[in-house]
Amino acid sequence: MKENKVKMYGLLGRKLGHSYSSRIYTLLGNENYRHIELEPDELEKFLRGNIASIGGLNV
Repeated sequence: MKENKVKMYGLLGRKLGHSYSSRIYTLLGNENYRHIELEPDELEKFLRGNIASIGGLNV
């Protein structure tokens, strides 16, 4: 039987407080879209730790 896992979608960047994207995607029905604020040196660790759960990212 196939396991149904929720995928993570989001906007990836340094400072995202000005972005409306998570609000827009929530209004469109994607509750799993979020802002992911990272410094450049944190990117590799984030991707390695979450690669299986990522459905898509905007940068």
